[in-house]
Amino acid sequence: MTERAASGGPLPPEERAASRRGCLLAIGTAWLIWILIDLFRLGVISGDRSLDDAVFDMPSVGIPLLLAIVCLIVAANVCRRARRKRAFPTEPWMWEKRWNRTGARPLIADKLVPDTVLAVVSTVLALAMALIGVVVIQSPLFQWAITPVYVFAAILWVRFARTLAPVLKFGRPFFRYETFPFFPGGQFAGALEGIERIHGFDDVTVVLRSVKELWTRSAASGRHIGVSRSIVREEVRHCSPADVVEHPVDAGGRRSLAGTKSGRFLPVRFDVSAGESGTKLGVNPAIKWELQVTAQVPGLDYDVTFLVPVYEPPVSATTRGLSPVAD
Repeated sequence: MTERAASGGPLPPEERAASRRGCLLAIGTAWLIWILIDLFRLGVISGDRSLDDAVFDMPSVGIPLLLAIVCLIVAANVCRRARRKRAFPTEPWMWEKRWNRTGARPLIADKLVPDTVLAVVSTVLALAMALIGVVVIQSPLFQWAITPVYVFAAILWVRFARTLAPVLKFGRPFFRYETFPFFPGGQFAGALEGIERIHGFDDVTVVLRSVKELWTRSAASGRHIGVSRSIVREEVRHCSPADVVEHPVDAGGRRSLAGTKSGRFLPVRFDVSAGESGTKLGVNPAIKWELQVTAQVPGLDYDVTFLVPVYEPPVSATTRGLSPVAD
C-alpha cells in the first residue's frame, strides 16, 4: 500500500485501474466457480443431464442475466439523460426528470410502492421461516423465536394500509398545469382535479413551497446516512367551497385545459418572485418545489403533495415569459 493510500488520500490512476482489474478478476473467478458448482450439482459434468436442459435450472446463469438486463436498462436511461443534457444544457426540465408536461400526480405513489414491496417481502420471509420451522426444525421453541418476524410483517402491512387509505377514499387527484414549466418572476397556475371527492370541507389550505434537501454523510464511512429538509420559501392560500368551479379559466379569462374533463376543479394561482431558486434534482443540496393541498373532512383528512416544475429560465427564455403547455 502506498503512503498516499495509507494516509487516506486518493490513489494514483495506475493503482485505481489495477484495483478495478483485481475486483473484476475476483468477481469473474467467483462466477466461474458458481457455474462449476451448478454443473456438478445438476449432473452436467457427469453426463446425467445435457447442458441445454440444465441451463434453465442454473441460478449462476439466470441471476447474472437478470442483473445484466437491469444494468442495461439503467445504462440506457443514463445515456438518454446525458444526450438530452447535451442537447438542452440550459433547460434542465428536459433531462432532470421525466416530467408529465400536462400535470402531476401526488407523491403518495413514491411511498406506496416501497411500502408494498417491504410488506410482501417481509411476509414471504415470515412464511418461509414458518415452513422451515414446521418441516425441517420441528421445534415449538423455534416458532416462538421467530415471532418478532411475524410482528414486523404485521407492522409493515399496517403502514401499507395507512398509506393506501387516502387513495381508496380520495382516489389519485391530478394537478393540471396552466403552463410548463413555471418560472420565477411569473405565475404558478393550474387546477386541482378530483376535488368533488372531498365532502364536508369548510376550508382548503393550498401551500406552495420551495424545499432544500441536504444529504448528510457519515464522517467515518463517507456514506449517506440521512436527509434534512428546510423550507426556503413558502406561501399559503385558503380556499372555500365557493372557490370550486366547473370550468377553470387562465389569467386571460380563457377556459384552461383543465376544463376539458368533466368534474369540478379548484383553481390554484401563486405569484413566484423573481430571483427564487429553481428546481435542482440529483445534486446535494437539492431544491424541490412542492404544492400541498389539505382539508379537514369527516373521517380521514385530505392531504396530498405534488412535486411541481418551477425552474430558473434559460437565458433565451428570460424575455419571453412562460412557455405554453406541451403534450
